[in-house]
Amino acid sequence: MLYLPGYYANAMRRATSFTPTPSAETLYPGSYLGHGLPSYPFKFGSVAADVEVVADISFLLNQGFEDWLGDTLLKWKEGAGAGSYAKESTTVSEGTYSLKLTGIKEMYQDVAVMTGKEYEVGWSFYGDGVSTNARFYVQDLDTYKWLHSSGSWQASKVALSSRTGASWQPVDFLFTVESGAQATTNLRIICGNIAANSVYFDDCHIIPTVDFASIHGHNIPSGAEVDIQFSDSPSSGFFSNGILTMAQPSFYAVLDHEETHRYVKLLIGTQAVGDPIWIGEWAVGHHNVLGAAMRWGWKFVPRQPRTDVRTAKTGQLLTQREAYRPSLDLVMDFIATNKADRDEMFETVIHGSEQGDEPVIMVPDEHEPEVIHGRVSKHTIPLGKVPYDNWAYSVTLEEDVFPVAGF
Repeated sequence: MLYLPGYYANAMRRATSFTPTPSAETLYPGSYLGHGLPSYPFKFGSVAADVEVVADISFLLNQGFEDWLGDTLLKWKEGAGAGSYAKESTTVSEGTYSLKLTGIKEMYQDVAVMTGKEYEVGWSFYGDGVSTNARFYVQDLDTYKWLHSSGSWQASKVALSSRTGASWQPVDFLFTVESGAQATTNLRIICGNIAANSVYFDDCHIIPTVDFASIHGHNIPSGAEVDIQFSDSPSSGFFSNGILTMAQPSFYAVLDHEETHRYVKLLIGTQAVGDPIWIGEWAVGHHNVLGAAMRWGWKFVPRQPRTDVRTAKTGQLLTQREAYRPSLDLVMDFIATNKADRDEMFETVIHGSEQGDEPVIMVPDEHEPEVIHGRVSKHTIPLGKVPYDNWAYSVTLEEDVFPVAGF
């Protein structure tokens, strides 16, 4: 079984922007592509020969230090040191502003990530020309360890990189988050100065490595090409990771290669036929493999479609059938041969989806086309400390519903 568990596994849930071409219909914006509710879809506002959406999947907020309320930096917090920070408009790497630190000072932002997964952290910094006083740090807040330039995690505080030169230096660093008992952990991203002179930071980002893409609910016409593309700079162009094999009502692909790039494009060659394209949910992430040592059995159980009423932005009431086919329950029965097997299912799928509050994307059989976007509705995994060898468990994933084909 392949799966992406919960909010943090799908990079689209934390994408900082969606740019559709042609533009989106007003009531169905690009942000609906990654909000975890396929029943409220994104929809292009018109028909075109090729339609596309570009998503920025760097999830650090105010990553270019462009957003200020007066002299207060938004989304970042003040850390250690009695020095000061300021909005800088002259010494800037990109955009209008950068972050200026004078004296001993740190500014930080905390972000949640998946344990055991690979990410890229990047930044640009400008030294004081005297010594290595501009420092960039990454700390795991669960283990209190610090990321070293070797890629290891160390108990004592150590800068991931430092800068002396009074000029801009961009840095990108690929690393793997420590494995842990929980599905997620929190990292602290720190820009720091350890001396009296001024140093500068700009263009910080953190990007997940991805190898999986899926579409859940759509009206893409038969014969259209669906392509997932990547780029670090849209102005320099995108490259393809391969054409996805389309199916109804949902489809997925394990990508040809792992990719770590800030921008992801969904390109659909429609030949300008039919109605404007709508999509219930777009997922991109790094998949997990579950149950290598377990004895599995699974089945789909149909559920009947329902009627959904919601209020549009204009105040108009819209009523639509939620599904153009019965939604499914994916019922998974398995025997855990040891406690580690049980813990894998509980900590990754159930805990990772916040006990069903967040969706799980599940491929029951990677040799078959079915992929489910749903939520854990019930399970029989006990939470107490009891023996687990050869115990039988059941987990039910209730599929999220989609709009009708011609809403």
